[in-house]
Formats: sequence, C-alpha cells, structure tokens
Amino acid sequence: MTLLLVIAICAPSAGVWAGEDRPLIAAIEDVGDNAHETVQFTLNECTALRIHAVGEGSRTGMKDFGTIENAATGQVIWQMYYFETEQAGRSVSNRRIDRRISLPAGTYRLHFQTNDSHSFENWKQTPPDPLFWGIALYRESTPRPPTCWERAGDPEALGWSPEKLKEIIPSLEEINCAALMVITDGQVVFEWGNTAVNFFAHSMRKSLLSALYGIYIAEDQIDLTRTLAELSIDDKVPLTDEEKQATVADLLKARSGVYIPAAGEAASMKAARPERGSHAPGTFWYYNNWDFNALGTIFDQETGEKNIYKAFETRIAAPIGMQDFIPEMLRYTYAPHSIHPYYGFRISARDLARFGQLFLQKGSWQGAQIIPAAWVQESTTPHSLTGSPGTYSGYGYMWWIAAKNYRSIKKGSFAASGYGGHTLEVLPHLDTVIVFRINTDNPNVPLAGGHQVDQLVVAILQANRHARDPLVIAGRLSQGWLILTAGALALLAWNLVREKRATWRIGLAWMLIVAVFGLLGLLAYWLSYRQPGGASWRRALGATVYSVTGNTIGLLLLLAFYYVFLPNGSTGPLVLLAPFLVGWLAFRAPLLAAQSEQEYWHALRRALLTEIISTCLVLAGMFPVLYLGIIYWMGGRNDLAHPLWWGLVALAAEAGLLIVYPFNLWLTRRGWARCTASETAPSLRRAWPALLLSFALLIASLGLTIGSLN
Repeated sequence: MTLLLVIAICAPSAGVWAGEDRPLIAAIEDVGDNAHETVQFTLNECTALRIHAVGEGSRTGMKDFGTIENAATGQVIWQMYYFETEQAGRSVSNRRIDRRISLPAGTYRLHFQTNDSHSFENWKQTPPDPLFWGIALYRESTPRPPTCWERAGDPEALGWSPEKLKEIIPSLEEINCAALMVITDGQVVFEWGNTAVNFFAHSMRKSLLSALYGIYIAEDQIDLTRTLAELSIDDKVPLTDEEKQATVADLLKARSGVYIPAAGEAASMKAARPERGSHAPGTFWYYNNWDFNALGTIFDQETGEKNIYKAFETRIAAPIGMQDFIPEMLRYTYAPHSIHPYYGFRISARDLARFGQLFLQKGSWQGAQIIPAAWVQESTTPHSLTGSPGTYSGYGYMWWIAAKNYRSIKKGSFAASGYGGHTLEVLPHLDTVIVFRINTDNPNVPLAGGHQVDQLVVAILQANRHARDPLVIAGRLSQGWLILTAGALALLAWNLVREKRATWRIGLAWMLIVAVFGLLGLLAYWLSYRQPGGASWRRALGATVYSVTGNTIGLLLLLAFYYVFLPNGSTGPLVLLAPFLVGWLAFRAPLLAAQSEQEYWHALRRALLTEIISTCLVLAGMFPVLYLGIIYWMGGRNDLAHPLWWGLVALAAEAGLLIVYPFNLWLTRRGWARCTASETAPSLRRAWPALLLSFALLIASLGLTIGSLN
C-alpha cells in the first residue's frame, strides 16, 4: 500500500484513468527530454492490468516509449510498439496505447524512456488529451479470473538444462528474434523477449482458422463435402464450372484447383501459381491464398458469426485464458481483385503457446473439450507431401506436418508458420510447444529464413536430454570412428614394422579396422548425411564414408568374382568399372532417392556425375596402397584368408577417404550433396574442374602403381 500511495500522490495526471474499480499500480509521467525513468512494483498473484501510455514514434520504431521488465530475469515482457498504438493529439507521431495485459506474481520494473525532442511540454503540435506523457499501470477487474502460465520450478526434472537454454540467447539476438516461448508439460521452461506483444501472425492465421472450423463442423454448421457451387462462392474473376466443384475439404488442404489472384499474396505465391485450369479440384497441392481467404468468407457465411476474430475470442481465446488477445485491434483487409478478404491476426507469443498447448492436449483444456479431438488428429495429419525442404514437408488442414524425422523433431510433429520466421511448433514426442516470433512490422528488421528457424529449434532441443538428435550422435560417432580407425592403423603399422609377420595383434588390428570402417562408418553416415541441413564437415565426412564404402565393396566383389570365375584370367577394365557400378547403383542412388523422395531411376541419373568423380578419387587413393602393400608386405600373394590382406584393404580405403573428402566437402557447401527436390545436382559445366582433377589423379595413381610393380 505504501508504494501505491506514493505513486498516487506524485502522479496526479495518471489518476485521470484511475478509479475504485481501477486502482493505480505504478506510473511514470511528465517525462522530459533524454530521460529513462524506472519504477519497481510487485504483484502477489496473477493480476489483470491495463496499460495506458503516451509517447512518440513511427512505423520504423518508437522514440518515446514504455516497457515492462521482469526484475528477476531481466526479460522485457512487453514493449510499446507503434502497431499497438493509436494517434494521440493532432500529430501522427504522438502515439497512445490503452490495452489490457495480465502478469504472473513477481517483481517488475516499469520503464519509460525518451529522446531529445517532443516529450512532455515540448509538444510537436497539439498535446494529447488528457495531458499526459509517460506510462501508467492499473489493476483491472475482469469477468473471469486472469490466467498466467505456470513456470517450471525444476526444468531439469522435465529434461531441460537451464544452462544450455541460456546459451542460445546470442543466436536469438543474431537472427533478431522478438520473442521465444518453450513449454513442456504445460509449464514454461524458457521465456525470452516481448512475449506479451501482439505481433502480426502472417500465415499462422490459417492454423487459427482451422481450429475454428473443427468446432463448427462438429456442430454441423459447416459441411466439409459441400462444393463452392453449393455454397454460392464466386469472385470478381468468375470461377469456372470445374473450379466450383472444389469442396470445403479441398480448400482446407490447399487443393482447390482455383488459381486466380487473392488478397495478401506474397511474390513467391504469385510466381508459383499454376496455370488456370491445369489441375482439377482435389488433385494438386499449391499453397494458395485464394483457398485460405475463401475459407474465411465461407466461415462467416455459414456460421453467422460477426467475424472470425470475435468467434476466435469466444470459442478459443477466452476458454483457454489467452492473456493478450484483442479482437478489436483486428480488421479484414480487402484487395481490388477479389471479394474474399485477408483475415490477418495479431497474437502474442504466450497466447500462441496456449493455442499450441491446446492442440498438444488433443483440444482439451482443464476438462473441457474446446476443439474436437478427432479434428485435432485429422487436421494435423499430412494430406499432401509438398516437396518443401526442411522439417515440415507435409500439409494437413492448414497445418504444416513433419512427414518424416528431422534431427530431433520426430514424424507427426506439426507447426503453424508465418512470413519472416514466425513459428509455432508442437512436438508431441517431447510434450513440448515452441513459439518463435519476429517483429515483421518494422521494415528495418531483417527477416529469419525457414532454415534458420529449423536450426534454432534443433539448437533449443539439444538442451533437452530426451531429444535424440541424430546429427549430434553422428558427430560423436564420426569422431570415435576416426580415433578408433587411426588407433587400429597405428597398431597394424607397429606390428608390421616390429614383427614382420602375422600375429594375433595384426588380426586384432584388421578386425578393428574392418568393423569400425564398415559398421560405425555406415552408421555415422546414416545418421548424419541423410538428414537435410546446412553444410558441415560431419555431413561431408558422412558422404565420404558412404562413397568409400561403396567403392571398396565394389572392389571386393570384383576380387571375389575374379577368384571364383576367372582364376587364370585378367579383370581388365572391371578394376575400374565394378567399384563405380556398386557405388553408384547400390549406394549413392538409393541415398538420393530417399533424401529427395524421388524415383530411384531419377536419382540414379542425378548421382551419375558425382559418383564418377568420387569413384576416380577413391580408386586413386586405394590402388597404390593396396597393390604396393600386397607386393611388398605379402610377397605378391592375393591371400584373402590372410588377416594382413584385409588390413591392407582397410588401409587402402582410408587413403581413398582422405582424397575424396575435399570433393564431398565442396559438394556439401554448395548444397549439391543433398539433392532434394528443390535443389539441383552439380552440372558438368560447373563440376568439370573436379572431373578433370579426378581423372588426372587416377591416371597418376595407376602410373605410380604400375611403375612400382615393374
């Protein structure tokens, strides 16, 4: 009470908005130029508040503004942004905000800072009415008790390392993250940035509308099977009779076959739009704003609701206790070429986290079924494979779905995604929700790419001991593989120099080499190189291990063929052909087919050039070691039963690995080693230097080997 009394006496202007039903909590007012004033306040419970602030700014940023900081963590939970304000006074730059917010129990700091002009008593034009420059917080009565997220008392009990989570903060700052929430078991394990600010949701709006559809379909107000013709849906560009056969379900899946201009289309959407009439309804997936906007029109028409925003507040936001959602801020946006508006949303990170938690709980919230569980399941099941690289390559009912495992994100996870990096990810296998936001309202803030967000989420999950990241495991395997193989080779060399005959130590050495090279090497490959992602030495090493293994097995099959069928003949060109064929047909092509989800024969053609180059490089390293080793160490005898012979094969494979590794690293850094559907394999025009170099090294290697044998 002492704090409240002092502030009330010192801040008479702030009392303009106070009253018996709205007691003042904290205020900073009459702030002059170049000031930064702070006042601390404490809440003993989750409290509903109202913020009233007047400052100055523009779309590119606020100059005089307020913030709310968590005193314990230093997190700036809320900040006064231009897009949440309205004009105050005659000057467009004078801005006012009046909005509700709820805060959990804790100690906070209220800040207000100004620049060197147009603050209190230095008005640009007419001052705001009533006269006030600063920020004030009031306790507000609400129809229902305010709700706040529960913070995890012991994140480690939920599998999280607080220290590792803090290590991602520099990465968040690097990609201009505005807010981040990590929720596990319904509790906040990590919170960073302006989590109470209603940033623009962009395409995440579609998943929000999908949830509403589930409610009204269950109530028989919307029928998934009805066609556009039956619903009398048309547009300024008249639909054809075939286009009007698209159903509501087709639109939810982005499979309408209607390819005409729509409100809110990004340039990439326009560029990718198929030719009109090229696909019948229900037969082809295309990320189509016309479908999504028309669904908004159908919703309003069929449900009789005033608009999507009020329906969302009544049916979802209020029942699950969203803290910041303000439907009055939201408006439909119309375009001149379409009658179907863009229904943009603004929503905070912590409210999006509640929405994700609702879906994680199969639509149930505190015993009430808000969204039918069957709809949650159906809408987050992939109905299309989009061919998109990265984590979420499937598409459900306006949700992105993980159609296969990616790093520590398992198949069946799903996400709402928006322009600029906005992401809500629901990870059922970890009972976790992650929300990532960017301030896309500020044109000066660089946007985050989808790949950057994928990598950030993977980095976050590395702080969870339950999240098994194959690439991290692969890195450890690769390092162990190198150490064990080097140790085995050293043991082999020591025995050869010291004892000059086969002993149990040599047998142990070659068994280690073959086992480590074959088993752990392939496992390291399978866990690392098959995963899409950025260039790294681990992925290049995985590719190298795979190539060398394939070529080595090809060479061994050739030798087996020679001893069985041609004991007295010459292998001739087969020495070069067999390693290439086995590496190409049985190793590289299946890899690319699995990675790019393409037909095997298509992948076979894509892999041809890279396999020719890698085979030449592998053999250039193998031939001198293998044949000269047989001559000098085994007296020219090809004794496959001798352990030393197999040790030489492994040693030769290591030599091939060292030569082909730079090539695979070069491929990986250019994205060619992945060869997903959206990428191109290296063309001859680009890869001819590597091809010529591989031929030259192979010829030099063969010349050296033949010369030494003679």
